[in-house]
Amino acid sequence: MKKVLFITCLMLVLCTFIYAEEEEQFLAADQTLMIMPTAYTMPQNTHAFTNFELFLLQYTYAWMDRVHLSAAMVFPVVEDAVKTFTLGAKVNYLQVDKLQSAAWLSYNPHTKVISLGNVFSYGTPTLSGHLSAGIISRAIEKGNFVDNIVEDDFVHAGIGIMNSLSQRISLITELHLLRNLDYPETEGLLLCGLRFKGKTLSWDLGG
Repeated sequence: MKKVLFITCLMLVLCTFIYAEEEEQFLAADQTLMIMPTAYTMPQNTHAFTNFELFLLQYTYAWMDRVHLSAAMVFPVVEDAVKTFTLGAKVNYLQVDKLQSAAWLSYNPHTKVISLGNVFSYGTPTLSGHLSAGIISRAIEKGNFVDNIVEDDFVHAGIGIMNSLSQRISLITELHLLRNLDYPETEGLLLCGLRFKGKTLSWDLGG
């Protein structure tokens, strides 16, 4: 719990670096690639509802121009779906010319999984590149005693590109790497797809 409080305070501190910028065009879903967050944030008091592969639901609210708050869970087709309920936040703390950066945090109360990371985004709505890195930590009980709870940590990194083929269609490519700190193997995931986007509704087709 102390770790959650510390990370939450850190996110709030980052909010103090927020400053006003000229308004730019923001289209639906620009705040993410297919699954990787970008450093871009929605305008203040706007909302987004995301449905990934029909089962993963996420609601995001822009509390400020540079602060996102989110809640996610799998579609409640089973009773245990509520255990996947996860809270999240993203803070855009840097905007310099075409470069932006944001930190994110997510926490699942049931599994006590914490994800903390940072993403850099560089480019324009026509062509942008994104680089992220973070850590995922979870507590695992080994035995029946509290003293036997151990940390199971993963590091992850991602790189992605969004390239507009037309005003309303973009090509998305992203590569994710995940590694358990206790094991030498690194797992990878490559995603490619098309985004058909509008001001209020976008949808992705890829795999």
